[in-house]
Amino acid sequence: MNLTGGLAYDTNYVPFGADQGEKGSEGFKYTCRHKDDQGPYYGARYYDSDTGRFIAKTL
Repeated sequence: MNLTGGLAYDTNYVPFGADQGEKGSEGFKYTCRHKDDQGPYYGARYYDSDTGRFIAKTL
């Protein structure tokens, strides 16, 4: 909700966290992680919701 009580953001997720039907904009997405152009960032690597896998190995 926004400051006036209206809907600020709404979405549904399919398995592995892919967005489906977003309304509004919000930086934090699936599992409360920030999502940018490459996907949700988990501190050391990015997550690909299309495959359900992390993009890079953990070093």
